[in-house]
Amino acid sequence: MLCGLIAGLAAMAGQVPAGEKEGLHLRFSLAKPDDDKPVEITVSGRITDAKTSQPIAGALVRGFVVIWRHRGPELLQKCPYQETRSDRQGRYQLRFVTPLTVSGPMKGQDGLCVYAGAPGYETLPLWVRPSLAPGKTDFAEVNLALRAGRLVKGTVVDEQGKPLAGAVVTVQSGLSGGWAFFGALGKATTNGKGQFEIWCCTDRREVIGSDPWLQVLKRGYGIGFFWDLFKKDSMGTLIVPKGGTIVGRVVDKQGKDVAGCEVLVRDVLGDELDRTTTGKDGRYELKGVLGEPTAVQFFTTKNRQRPEPILTSVTVYARREAGMNLRDVPQYQIRAKDGRTVAGPDLVVGAEAGVSGGLVASKTVRVLQGLMIRLDYSWDNMVEADADGKFRFACVRPGKHSLTAYLPNNLRGDRGIGRTQINVEPGKPVENVRIELEALAEARVQFLDAKANPLEGITAGATWTKEGTGFWTEGTTSDKDGWAVLHLYPGQLQYVRGFDPSGALVAEGYEQVKPQAGEVLENLRIVMVPTAGLRGRLVTESKQPVADRRLLCRLDYADGARKGQTLATDSSGRFEMTGLVPGIVKLVIETDPPELSGSAASPLEIKPGEQKDLGDVALKEVKLYKVSGRLVGSPTFADLGGFKIRLGLRQWEPMLPADAQGRFVIPKLRPGRHRLTAYLPFNLRTDRGVGHVDVNVTDKDVEDVQLPLETLATVHVRIVDEAGKPLEGISAAAWWTENHTGVFTEGTKSDKQGRATLYLYPDQLQYVGAHDWAGKYRLQSHKEMNLKQGQVVKDHTVVMLPAPE
Repeated sequence: MLCGLIAGLAAMAGQVPAGEKEGLHLRFSLAKPDDDKPVEITVSGRITDAKTSQPIAGALVRGFVVIWRHRGPELLQKCPYQETRSDRQGRYQLRFVTPLTVSGPMKGQDGLCVYAGAPGYETLPLWVRPSLAPGKTDFAEVNLALRAGRLVKGTVVDEQGKPLAGAVVTVQSGLSGGWAFFGALGKATTNGKGQFEIWCCTDRREVIGSDPWLQVLKRGYGIGFFWDLFKKDSMGTLIVPKGGTIVGRVVDKQGKDVAGCEVLVRDVLGDELDRTTTGKDGRYELKGVLGEPTAVQFFTTKNRQRPEPILTSVTVYARREAGMNLRDVPQYQIRAKDGRTVAGPDLVVGAEAGVSGGLVASKTVRVLQGLMIRLDYSWDNMVEADADGKFRFACVRPGKHSLTAYLPNNLRGDRGIGRTQINVEPGKPVENVRIELEALAEARVQFLDAKANPLEGITAGATWTKEGTGFWTEGTTSDKDGWAVLHLYPGQLQYVRGFDPSGALVAEGYEQVKPQAGEVLENLRIVMVPTAGLRGRLVTESKQPVADRRLLCRLDYADGARKGQTLATDSSGRFEMTGLVPGIVKLVIETDPPELSGSAASPLEIKPGEQKDLGDVALKEVKLYKVSGRLVGSPTFADLGGFKIRLGLRQWEPMLPADAQGRFVIPKLRPGRHRLTAYLPFNLRTDRGVGHVDVNVTDKDVEDVQLPLETLATVHVRIVDEAGKPLEGISAAAWWTENHTGVFTEGTKSDKQGRATLYLYPDQLQYVGAHDWAGKYRLQSHKEMNLKQGQVVKDHTVVMLPAPE
């Protein structure tokens, strides 16, 4: 998202801002010049041994500052960074000089992270609280007590077994993009023999996570991911797969080659993989790009489900001026192939145009200044409205786009609070765009402690679940009298509660509301209490520790709320849970896979602020049962062979195949209710699938389960080139978004006659076309379809164009 940068009033009236010329687009800030003056940030403290409290001399102490005014793809690259060594007393000081974010929704939210390590000790990061703001830039006694670390070492080689010198090796957990980028969990560069050593932590789950990995990046060659860090003394030899190559051309809006243009490629993890400059013919070549199958294998392992294509794609940017934010420049997404070359479409520079307009207030959203407008589906491309609701995007690529308005404190979801569509023609500004804001409901909430004292700094929020899980709506932060404002979507049952940014307090309960459009809910009050915790040791019935295991835990509260989370035990079987809501609760734990299961002896009362020790919790061996059945065909699906069956909705693997008659067998299921979902083998996406059934396993095998398949709409597609020649091996596809982002539906691949079949959910607008995973062809245009259940489109032609060489 973009914070605090909007166009001047002259530009709002459709005039070209002073200083703007073709190929160079400047954004303007309403902040006063004095606001942009750099400030000095200092942080100091001691590095000590966690066991002895003795100082650690010579510890490497590093830090970085996240400045949200630089929001965009290169945010982390622009973060100020410093490092030093601790003295004999273990003391250190870091000093940064930088402007802060002084306008927009991220004002006062800049973050400072310090991390330290030493040989024999863990590498430990710490976010410094509170957030940075003018007047809050000096932090003393930021101390880190380091525990004994784990040495991770190995040798990095290429596919031919030759050492890769200069490769960057980082420990990652997926808990913080900043930690990953700066190597705050451990980082090293390989020597001439490809060797590396990293000291990292092993037992701080809030830092290292439950399943960390090593990322090895060698610019221009490739990137690799390696798991099981702590299951052996050495990682041994790590073979980094050779990345893909992307070639293409940069042209101007007349189609002429553009020489000397910077081109770079980035993955979704925030890594810049390669950078180059176009030659006289406007062509470029990017090497060492994360591609398939490496990207698919990584995200499948990390997320325990097959990734959506957007995760395994990389983005290629063309930038004529070094100072331009990457969100504003021509770009495209593409899926690279390990060890192979793919061609990208032309990057057209100079065809962008300004887009300006205004917001139209609603009954409940009347203050327009500070509202944010998002271009398409990128959170990195937002501008801020002024007091009159006027906004301007200085640089928008040609084509159809969506503009969505958001409250600055609730930047989540695609709905926003108002939306419109625009069409940008090459080089032609779009002016006087109007976005009408929705009539929301308004809740006024006061936050109190257990003694009815008002609490400042609590964020108002609402969820659609009693448990407080899933998607949520965020409001303002409470003032000194404890009051905050929360805008709610009307007509939906929601649960209002509070969220403490520090994590020290939690809402004792919630207020259940179902507001109407324009309604004002007065005097809602939420009591916040200190969080609680549980700890204990998991053992088997024979008193052996359940050591180094990943477990699934469920907390069933007396009021009907239920919370699930993942646990991990250490080498002695001990576990710890923090940040819990106090109350009367039943604890249920099982291993993953479910070989062992157990619960606390009886419902527990966890008091506010209490850290209850449960002692030994015994897990019993779970008796597993077999579930078998068959698919039941529908008018859409008469052939039952090839379908896959997914168990539950928590993970995608393993999936079990159905045979040619639609029969399936699930050999091991624990007692309880389970959902079985059927999927087409070429479209493993979304939780809906193409049919499901719930089964209840008690004390015996379950047979003859009937899983009915849905009746969908069917599109028979013929995929051809410009001359009408059939194309083989191209996947029929349909998207829910006009710009082909987000989740999509995939059909079969075309045969020698170019024919493929696509199945669509009925009564949903989708954009039908095709996708070439090999990257040789690109879609000429899509077709809008909103089909009925059982409807069949017999012959729809999709034209594919050659991808630029």
